[in-house]
Amino acid sequence: MKLFIKKKISQFFNFNQKNRDVPVHDSFKKNLYEMDQNTKQNDFLRFINDKQFKFTDDWITNKTNIMLNIFENYNINPKEILEIGVHEGFSTIFFQYAFKDFHTDVIDIFLNDTRKKFESNINIINPKNIDIHQTTSHNFLVNNKKKYDLIFVDGGHGYLDVIFDLFYSFQCLHINGLLLIDDYDWKDENKDKSVRLATNNFLDVIEGSYDAIHQGQFAAIIKKKNVVLNQQL
Repeated sequence: MKLFIKKKISQFFNFNQKNRDVPVHDSFKKNLYEMDQNTKQNDFLRFINDKQFKFTDDWITNKTNIMLNIFENYNINPKEILEIGVHEGFSTIFFQYAFKDFHTDVIDIFLNDTRKKFESNINIINPKNIDIHQTTSHNFLVNNKKKYDLIFVDGGHGYLDVIFDLFYSFQCLHINGLLLIDDYDWKDENKDKSVRLATNNFLDVIEGSYDAIHQGQFAAIIKKKNVVLNQQL
């Protein structure tokens, strides 16, 4: 992507801006998915309880009702899924519950004993459709040749980590593919850890190539056309 992204980012990044001052991006319309209770939500919670997965943290179940509504409303039925950042596998298990007949690539550096916990959880459902890549998202994405129907970005939360993952993920996404950006409302006093700011800047650059369909604890967009990102300005 050469100098294009660096120059574009410099146009948008305000070095005096704090996270609490970053507004929701203008492309997001009124939230349509907060109130409707999806019938599959309770089934998923029972599924988690019955299988006795072991999770230290749960950052997912409070988002799954909205995700299920999005999947149904936009007829999301992926054949290839990419997850950037999986921790102990909660999101991976959720996608295994939500969809059938698909393949998943998961990327994580797996600090400490996290990989053992991840593998222990996914082995409960004996998945043969998950490939684990223990590496950085940068190393994976710059060499990736595959295209995906759904990409869930929940890796490093630093500004540069997020915007890099988003640009490369968008390139890897099929037309009409779904990009889920976790922690859009994540806040930190350090602007370099602003997921929302990085996401907003990314959306400014790819203007006209996506439909913004949800913002809240995560953001969701649908890709509508490809964007050339390696042009010289």
